[in-house]
Amino acid sequence: MRVKRLKHCKKIVNFYKTTFGFRQPFQVLVDLTFCQFALTYKINIKEQVSSYIEGDSLLYTTNCILEEGKSLGPQLYGAVLVCKQFKLRKCNHKKPVSAQACILSIIGEDNPHHFFVSTQDKELCDQLKKIPGVPLLYIHYNSLVLEKPSKGTLDRGDQIDSVKTMTSSVEKERLQQLKKLQNVEEEKEPRPKRRKVKGVNPLAMKKKKKKAKDSIPIKDANSIKKRRKKKRKIAAHVLQELKKMKNSSTDIDVVQ
Repeated sequence: MRVKRLKHCKKIVNFYKTTFGFRQPFQVLVDLTFCQFALTYKINIKEQVSSYIEGDSLLYTTNCILEEGKSLGPQLYGAVLVCKQFKLRKCNHKKPVSAQACILSIIGEDNPHHFFVSTQDKELCDQLKKIPGVPLLYIHYNSLVLEKPSKGTLDRGDQIDSVKTMTSSVEKERLQQLKKLQNVEEEKEPRPKRRKVKGVNPLAMKKKKKKAKDSIPIKDANSIKKRRKKKRKIAAHVLQELKKMKNSSTDIDVVQ
């Protein structure tokens, strides 16, 4: 539940920042009714307001608010002490006026100083809702709540957004006209070239050529060495037999 509440608050704060120009530190105007509720539910206003709206905040009150608290007696003594801890915002009232009148005078017709208003005063809230661009903070039981933007605030936001879009379009047209006068052509961004679908690489389709066997080098005739005939050794007994046969043949020739 707490996470949902914080998301809801963040969304509203972003709306006021983007549309109405609210910036940190956020200025928060606090009245006695808010301080009284904070005492009842033991809420530390300084810590919890900054934590809830997720940003640095400056808390303000006015002299008129403090004077009204003093005039109402001891029942608001604690609330006055709490309120005195905050910075005093000048309200330019020579004589003190009611807290409602003082806050409305500071907010004016369109909240030029971008104040958040923290109050439990229902009548004051109804009057502030009629003024566009006023965020309202109040305490519900023991937790802070940021009021949804009123219809008047949302309508004004739509007007501001439409004016922003119109001014941006007008500025764009003026810029284009200025460029034409100065003969400055806008550089056209080159369109990315489409990659053509490439076919099969023709080199990949060729059949591999068979490598010719290395030819054996022909040697010169002169370089070829003649083979020497190996002399076979004849056994000794064979030699003796051959001699005998030779001798016998010579003897036969003599006789004849």
